Amino acid sequence: MNISKYFSKFEKLVTSKFNKLSLIIVSLCLLFSFSFAIFVVNTDNYKAAEMYIGNLIYTLNMRVIENGNAVNGNVVTIPDEYTYTVMVDIGSLNPVRTKYKLQYDTDCTECQIFISDVTGWNPSGSINASGTEIDSKTVKVIIINTSGSSADVEFRVTGGYNYHGVEGVALAEGFSNDFKYNYVDSNSNRTITELVKADTECTPTEDMPCYYGGEEQRNYITNNEKIYRILGVYLINGVEYVKIIQEDNESTSSYSGLNEALLNYNNSLPNNKLEYLTGEVQIISANDYVQIGAYDSYLNDGEEMLTNTTSESNVFYVTTSGELKLKAQTEVSNIRPVLILKSDARIRNTGDGSSNNPYIIQDSTSDIIVTELKVDGAHVQDTPKSGLYSFKPNCTNGTATWSDKQYLLEFSITNSTMSCVIEFESRDFKLNTKVNGVSAPIPTTGNYSMDYDCSMGNITLVWDNTNHEISISNIESPVLCEVEFTSI
Repeated sequence: MNISKYFSKFEKLVTSKFNKLSLIIVSLCLLFSFSFAIFVVNTDNYKAAEMYIGNLIYTLNMRVIENGNAVNGNVVTIPDEYTYTVMVDIGSLNPVRTKYKLQYDTDCTECQIFISDVTGWNPSGSINASGTEIDSKTVKVIIINTSGSSADVEFRVTGGYNYHGVEGVALAEGFSNDFKYNYVDSNSNRTITELVKADTECTPTEDMPCYYGGEEQRNYITNNEKIYRILGVYLINGVEYVKIIQEDNESTSSYSGLNEALLNYNNSLPNNKLEYLTGEVQIISANDYVQIGAYDSYLNDGEEMLTNTTSESNVFYVTTSGELKLKAQTEVSNIRPVLILKSDARIRNTGDGSSNNPYIIQDSTSDIIVTELKVDGAHVQDTPKSGLYSFKPNCTNGTATWSDKQYLLEFSITNSTMSCVIEFESRDFKLNTKVNGVSAPIPTTGNYSMDYDCSMGNITLVWDNTNHEISISNIESPVLCEVEFTSI
């Protein structure tokens, strides 16, 4: 066979202009079809084929406040006639910003599943790339079981790309994202700092505040004159403060004229409102705007907004589309004042944080004054955060209550000014538990008898085999109880 003859024919074929063009087109078609097969995929998590760099992956960690043993993987088991508070931590392992959607599945038709009205983040929204700040979000879910038997609720999270809306993220088969939103936690007369930290399940650091973030939040608050949104709790020089931002634009100003504009705003606040303020008025930073969610957050209202973050002779501002861009410091934008609330600023026992019923800041005309706060006879600055205590309040013009479960001090005012002397006394208590002779936590399922032996005092323990609870009474001194459960 004369191979050189075939090469000669091939060379003539590909050297003509027409045949060169045809060969290029055929090669490109083959290349594109190969590339499409590699990079464009259909998955159950998307409504249409999308080009992307790999599978979207999220982590899901859960804890039940009322019962640490109620979670098995992604499943929460809740007994009949119980209400559980489930803190669901959603984390992103993806290298890009994405949309996420939390969902649940249960066979329990008599179970109600709520999103708490004061959750730190919403069950659907945007989440930052892995390894960046705010690459995880905590959602507070409330489960109420009235079915007559224990029930399982499984949670899952799916995702999609950020250029799609959340509605473009499909549900896993059999799962629902139809959470109810009208479960109201008790917030009566709490400090605003306590409220935000409880809602966000977060303790602030100097580098990272505890934010209310996302598209929609029950973080509306008012001083009975203007409406604000709670941004979060900030740790500044070792002290926790709450920052709130005005819901609407107050005025316009350039960055170079900002000090005068904020001074005028501060002077316009009524004197009786200054009791809960530090006296400093700011505008939001570009970093806070980004961390709270930028164009995917409640801060993006479709209008320009000036920030206090500069770059050489320019300043960052938020555009009408929610993007951060630079303009000269002499150019004008809208300003939304940010107020800094003192650590002991409180909300009244009205309002739920919604736009129609915002929290109300308690002003100087309605004060709670704790004249003395003692723990075991020593004066302290804050209430206990762990342990068991007897609670001895002595109040005028109101009452005070204490929860050992939530470590929450609440007040009910009957007059404009309430005064209290409050004392706590330690009641050390410890249970060593065994199940069928082996050290183990208190059982949550099955039938058991209980025997106990306590070191001192007249303490009484009563076992509820239906709800798997121990009722404890007469704790009058430090005590250690040895408790053994035996299957029956």
